[in-house]
Amino acid sequence: MQNNSRDYIPYVVLAIAVVVLVVSGIFTVLHLKRSVFVPETEISKWFEDLERQGEDLLARFSPAPQAKTHLRKGYKLYTKDRLNEALDEFEKAVRSEPSNPEAYYWRGRVLIRLKQYDKALEDFQRAIGVKSNYREAHDNLAWLYESKKNYDQALFHLNKSLQLREDNAWAYYHRAMVLYSKGETEKALQDAKKACELKNQDGCRLYEELKRRYDKAGRS
Repeated sequence: MQNNSRDYIPYVVLAIAVVVLVVSGIFTVLHLKRSVFVPETEISKWFEDLERQGEDLLARFSPAPQAKTHLRKGYKLYTKDRLNEALDEFEKAVRSEPSNPEAYYWRGRVLIRLKQYDKALEDFQRAIGVKSNYREAHDNLAWLYESKKNYDQALFHLNKSLQLREDNAWAYYHRAMVLYSKGETEKALQDAKKACELKNQDGCRLYEELKRRYDKAGRS
């Protein structure tokens, strides 16, 4: 029985089509990897500051490629508590792109962990100097000024933070602490209550304590 070569034509066409699809798919994947930054699996939480509010800090900025590389390496080291190595990477990011607020922010975060508070304060100031509405930098400045008992400056940055995000429970809690330290108990009570309503457990405990003191003072 004689084979008819035309019977194989559909199979040859199908094979060619499959090859074309595979090749084009590989090209597309490679192109996307070059053009879009996708964090590795082990740093899938690239956008989170694990010590604080877990905001998508890096999503708002588009650093230059070299700065981005140093930020990525630095953050990975930061999450592993390899702080001196992380600091080196963030310093490289600053040198690569001095106008990048993220580089200053993350260097400031490392400096806080290293208890170099004055240097950290300078970096957060630089961050808001580049990006005035950088809320997380205002939060860190507020904490640093609060720890120095510079309550007016702490209050300034907490107010700014709450202007940028009205449901910032952390800021309400710390503003309550600052206001109480300044002797403004009624305002502190209001902020502690607001923090509690926003599910901040420290705010709830503070509210109960301030309310107890306020009621006791009212009866005496």
